[in-house]
Amino acid sequence: MNLFEIRRSAERGTMRTDWLDARFSFSFDNYVDPHRMRFGPLLALNDDRVQPGTGFPMHPHHDLEIVMLPRSGAVEHRDNQGREMLVHPGELQWMRAGSGIRHRQWNISSHEVDHHFQLWFAPSTTGLEPAVERLAYQTPTPGAWRTRVSPQPQDGALDIGVDVVLALGSAAPGQTLEIPARITGGLYLHLMQGRIEVHGTGLMH
Repeated sequence: MNLFEIRRSAERGTMRTDWLDARFSFSFDNYVDPHRMRFGPLLALNDDRVQPGTGFPMHPHHDLEIVMLPRSGAVEHRDNQGREMLVHPGELQWMRAGSGIRHRQWNISSHEVDHHFQLWFAPSTTGLEPAVERLAYQTPTPGAWRTRVSPQPQDGALDIGVDVVLALGSAAPGQTLEIPARITGGLYLHLMQGRIEVHGTGLMH
């Protein structure tokens, strides 16, 4: 039997400070919802807005596969292994925390808000060597999808070692965007911007 659930934007968890405005789709930090702890290997889907000149100071992670997608502004990454990079809209950053990594994630702009999405996945194998990679991609044309993460890389997709497919789609007003069928596993659709209808039911972001 197919199970279909709509969760509206206002129903997500929230965190607001003087520098961070965050929305949590799953239990995260002080937000705990026992009915939304994860979705398969997806542990977190956070929608973050970080004020200029602020960010997440140096902190540790281990045994996580973390994917970040900037929407506006740029994110500076620095870690304890000497890596430094700026990640812009149109780029994806993958960080394998593995056996342990410490990193800083910062908005270095003096005027622009950093808006990004961050997804945490449970690794298939623990204790791996930490790694960080940045990948540029093209925005999908209206009515199409572009695969960004896949265990069978295509269209320049990354294999992060997890049995999960992450794809970005786009649709013009009034246009249908067909979701590719998956033989096994669940399907999670997150609306980043705009309004859509799914199975005839309006969904507002």
